[in-house]
Amino acid sequence: MKIVVFGATGGTGREIVNQALQAGYQVRAAARTPSKVQMTHANLEVFKADIYDPVSVSAAIAAQEAVLSAVAPGGYSLTKKTDLFTQSAKSILHGMQDNNVQRLIIVSTAARHGYSRENHPIFELILKRVFWRTLYANVVDMDDMVMASKTDWTLVRPPQVIDKVQTGIYRNIVGKYAVPGGATIGRADLAAYMVSIIADERLYRQNVAIAY
Repeated sequence: MKIVVFGATGGTGREIVNQALQAGYQVRAAARTPSKVQMTHANLEVFKADIYDPVSVSAAIAAQEAVLSAVAPGGYSLTKKTDLFTQSAKSILHGMQDNNVQRLIIVSTAARHGYSRENHPIFELILKRVFWRTLYANVVDMDDMVMASKTDWTLVRPPQVIDKVQTGIYRNIVGKYAVPGGATIGRADLAAYMVSIIADERLYRQNVAIAY
């Protein structure tokens, strides 16, 4: 099966590419700067694409069977708003429509509007409120775009994503925005879960919360 990964040079994106290759997928790693894709593999194709350039995104999606996205900013600002997530969704959705591709899996967030008792207090009261105006609000707008689309989407919703050796031990809840009390998830475990559900039709048009 052929898949394209957006955000392939980020921490989570690199893990998705690596684990998809290990699982036997043919992977197209879409990157604005292809030289930043450091790995090589017989089933890996590195493709130049910029989410702010819909034509290049559509070209990256061409001839693929599924799209995985872990697009994220290289840094976080407490004062500057971002349109990174909504722009990526817009370009990806248009590219999928152009190429008649249905399967879409995106890293989203456990944060939604308002207070959630399911979120871990540290995430809810500190991380979410600190970054709400500049980060999470745009992720929520992205979610709304994806959920309104006609694609076979799955929004995977982690709390804080951290660097950690893969454990294979985590909780996931279908139909929820957050795992009760879940404060973190490792990139490797998040990536492993995303790869594992590529062909799972039970998760089409579903939100899935994931955390330790």
